[in-house]
Amino acid sequence: MVISNDEILPERKLPAADVVLEDGILRSRRHDDIYFSVDDGLAEARHVFLQGTNFLSRLEPHAIHHVLETGFGTGLNFLATWDAFRRGAPEGARLRYAAIEGYPLDTNIMSSIHDAFPELRDLCDQLTILMPPRWRGPHHLFFEQGRVELILLYGQVNAIIGRHDIVADTIFLDGFSPSKNADMWGEEMLTTLGASLAPGGRLATFTAAGHVRRSLGLAGLQVARVQGYGRKRDMTIAHREGAAPTQLTKRRIAVIGGGIAGVSVARSLQRLGALPTIHELPGGLGQGASGNRAGNQLPRLALDDGPAHRFARSAFAFARRETYASGSELGANGLHLATSDQMDERFKALAAQHWPSNYLQLLAPAEASDLLGFAHDRMALLHSWAGSVDVKDWLLARSSGVEVTNDKPNKAQEHVFAVGAGLPAMLQIGEYLPLQLAAGQISLMRHRPQSRAFNMALSYGGYFTPSVDSLHVFGATFEHDRCLDDLQPRTDGHHHNLDLMPQGLRQFLGDPDPVQLAGRVSFRASTRDRMPAMGTLSPGRHVITGLGSRGLTYGPYLAYLLATRILSLPSFAELDVLEAVDWERFQKRDRKKGLIG
Repeated sequence: MVISNDEILPERKLPAADVVLEDGILRSRRHDDIYFSVDDGLAEARHVFLQGTNFLSRLEPHAIHHVLETGFGTGLNFLATWDAFRRGAPEGARLRYAAIEGYPLDTNIMSSIHDAFPELRDLCDQLTILMPPRWRGPHHLFFEQGRVELILLYGQVNAIIGRHDIVADTIFLDGFSPSKNADMWGEEMLTTLGASLAPGGRLATFTAAGHVRRSLGLAGLQVARVQGYGRKRDMTIAHREGAAPTQLTKRRIAVIGGGIAGVSVARSLQRLGALPTIHELPGGLGQGASGNRAGNQLPRLALDDGPAHRFARSAFAFARRETYASGSELGANGLHLATSDQMDERFKALAAQHWPSNYLQLLAPAEASDLLGFAHDRMALLHSWAGSVDVKDWLLARSSGVEVTNDKPNKAQEHVFAVGAGLPAMLQIGEYLPLQLAAGQISLMRHRPQSRAFNMALSYGGYFTPSVDSLHVFGATFEHDRCLDDLQPRTDGHHHNLDLMPQGLRQFLGDPDPVQLAGRVSFRASTRDRMPAMGTLSPGRHVITGLGSRGLTYGPYLAYLLATRILSLPSFAELDVLEAVDWERFQKRDRKKGLIG
């Protein structure tokens, strides 16, 4: 079997793996090297990496162990590690395994390779089902009820090491041979990689090349040459002196707010071993802006690939996985519909950047109309990973196993404020976080016979969802001048929401009468740069806010980043992305301009 791609792929796409699979041996034609030992790849992984780092014996009860691998390849090293962890990890231990991969394999190739290791079949199947799309950036996969996390860092190793928030207890220095892949084995890359090894950490690699050992030594590691596996006489191990840092993951943390942000924070804290409690007002989960019955998850689109867009892309992928896992999916696929000449041109410019087709695909008006089931006379962008969410079911599923209470939290307890528009009233003197509050009115209409089976998330300046409990949700207004206690839907708000619709959608729905529509009003908090914010306000006081109208898409990943920060764990996110969502960015900018002292 030969898998080839002779094109020079645009930067937006990750290059496809150019491999040959013959007689069970997988070879990269790009690097003219095999993926693992021809003798026994699983035995090699166990000898070089698990035994070479004393992996299993270094796991601690109720602690998280972080592994970093260079070169995910077929996933065999991860599968061997997961298997060892599942069989021998002490009580309460958790595994976070980050792996860098520049040329992801297709899942059918991975599955064929895994056939040679029947003892791992169950784990192989779980992995291949969840393998992410080939988009650059971090992808998070959870197994074993969250005790095992795989973070796939898609991109070239030289573009990731030193630019992501990475700290590892164990490093598996893998990849193609130094003579076949010199860029990955350069001195600067190896010293930067070695610097990410925590005190007490260990590293192993199959190669015994002298320049590799010397570069690791320059990173402050103690390096040794030991017996290799099979036909390789020698391999290299290394360690950093010192004691591993003490982890305090089993912390009781009060999450104030039971909306999308609060539930997402609690979920991430729970996965990382903490003991969160959600404190919500009487009435249950999903009040405020999180009380809308349905919502959409679509990617935010931008012509640049700066930190804001990279955060949005990672957040979109993370959010969709959470929705799939929760069983709260309302419909598959999402469409951005152009409503002006300017939007047509923007959509064409976005498509010209050659994104992967499962992220973004340009549709001509006729193609969009066929897919929609009604006439649309402009361009559209199809997002096959997008969709709509039953918010009520999502909140219940994502909060499963977390204590929810109406009691006030203990003042001495550690707090996370996830209260949306209610945050300004809770900030203390000196906690500088400029927020803008805006009212959003959504409209609700009973589905029509022709719209009952409609199952796509639509965005067009407004948004429209498939029906849930026989109701379509669409909107929304954006009102800065509305009083916080004015939550009564208005007819002019329904007029506004209908006027946002493309004419074809409005006709498809039978031109709804705004007087006959139901509605809901809530307030959303956003920041002046339209990016969300998270971080630690002061010792024991943390915040997540500024999600605006993108709570379902941004909230889960932003909460994950906050949870890792609270627990002093690496997030594996890009460093400039973390700066872009840090709440202190406003203080830093205004202080630099002399606007605050």
